[in-house]
Amino acid sequence: GVRVVMTRETDTYVDLPDRPRTAKQQGASVFVSIHANASTRSAVAGSETYYLSPQSLVLAQLIQEELGRVPGLANRGVRTANFLVLREADMPAVLVEVAYLSNADEEARLRQAAFRQRLAEAVGRAVQRFLAVFPVPAH
Repeated sequence: GVRVVMTRETDTYVDLPDRPRTAKQQGASVFVSIHANASTRSAVAGSETYYLSPQSLVLAQLIQEELGRVPGLANRGVRTANFLVLREADMPAVLVEVAYLSNADEEARLRQAAFRQRLAEAVGRAVQRFLAVFPVPAH
C-alpha cells in the first residue's frame, strides 16, 4: 500500500542533492536513505538511524525499534546529524545505517538476500507505522 521510489537499483552513484530532489519531485511523504556503515574499528556493529528535524524523530525511532527486532543486530540508537540529504528534504527524512561493512560478520550477513530482506521489511514496517500515525496530506 506504499509507493516506493528508488533513487537507484544498481551500485551507481547519485549526487547527494539529487536524492532529496527526487523525493520532492515524486511527491514523497517520507524520505529514507539506506546505507551500510563502516568504521576503522572492525568490532563496531549494529544499526543506527539519523534524523535532523523534530518531525523526523518519530520515524527514526520507529525504524530503530523495528531493526532492533532483527536477530543478532545490535541497536546503536537514534542520532541527530546535519547530513545534506536530511537538511534538504522537506518531508520527514532519515538516514539509516543498517549494518557495518567493516565488521566481517555483518558484511557476510549483508551478502545474504534473506538478511537484506529482513532489513527492508523492518524499515517498511516502520514507515507503515509512521504513516498510520502521520498520514499523507491530501493534495
